[in-house]
Amino acid sequence: MTLPNPLAAAGADRVSETQAPNASARAALDLFTQDLLPAPEDASRALLASLLRPHRRRVVLAGLLLIVQRAISQLGPLLVAYAIDHVIPAVRAHQYGPLLAVCFGYLLSAVASAVFQYAFVRAEARVGQDLIADLLSRIFTHAQALSIDFHQRYTSGRLTSRATSDVQALRNLLTGGLEDIVGAVLTTIYVSVTLLYLDWPLGLAAIRWAARYT
Repeated sequence: MTLPNPLAAAGADRVSETQAPNASARAALDLFTQDLLPAPEDASRALLASLLRPHRRRVVLAGLLLIVQRAISQLGPLLVAYAIDHVIPAVRAHQYGPLLAVCFGYLLSAVASAVFQYAFVRAEARVGQDLIADLLSRIFTHAQALSIDFHQRYTSGRLTSRATSDVQALRNLLTGGLEDIVGAVLTTIYVSVTLLYLDWPLGLAAIRWAARYT
């Protein structure tokens, strides 16, 4: 029968005590390595709302410009439909006034759509650049306020790379992605209303078919 060695037991206790902090340190280090730093669930939404709040008037103006531009762009199909139903019979009767009116209206709608598109792009670009500048200023200020211990575990190169990639993703969303998403939704609504106005049974069938296969 062998008796337990007190020195071995004490050594084992010391090893376990030293391994516990090392395990917790490795766990904390893994959080930094995997970019799993704690953050509130709605932090991104709150940050975006705080960035947009100072520019809400210009955001509303850009939205109105996009709504009007998409509405004007839908005048072309209506003018074509009017030309098929009324202008062609008038031309056959040697009456060219409706044809000139439709041509002038189509040209005017194209020019107006281009003007509103230009105004929207300028408004969107200004809001996006100001928002990105504000975000970069916040990132720099927050990075300067962090402790030295944070910068030792989360290197400046990783911080710069992370900030650059995230800001670039937001810039891409503001410069093109948001216009594509909102513009597609508005175009779908306008086309659906136009189809229902021209021929509601055919338009309803087209909307049902599109909703089934999209």
